[in-house]
Amino acid sequence: MAQQRALPQSKKTLLQSYNKRLKDDIKSVMDNFTEIIKTAKIEDETQVSRATQGEQDNYEMHMQPPTL
Repeated sequence: MAQQRALPQSKKTLLQSYNKRLKDDIKSVMDNFTEIIKTAKIEDETQVSRATQGEQDNYEMHMQPPTL
């Protein structure tokens, strides 16, 4: 079996930084996806017509800040 070598401290720190960033980015993607799904959910009819609501939802999705 291959024996795992110990990484130098700088590489270990860099790897931990990448792992934290990856987890943060994945959480951000999931949060944004959840918001998109909430926006796409069809609710009861209100005073706002479906076409108007669709345009508002589209605008809100475009106004989300980039995740990266």
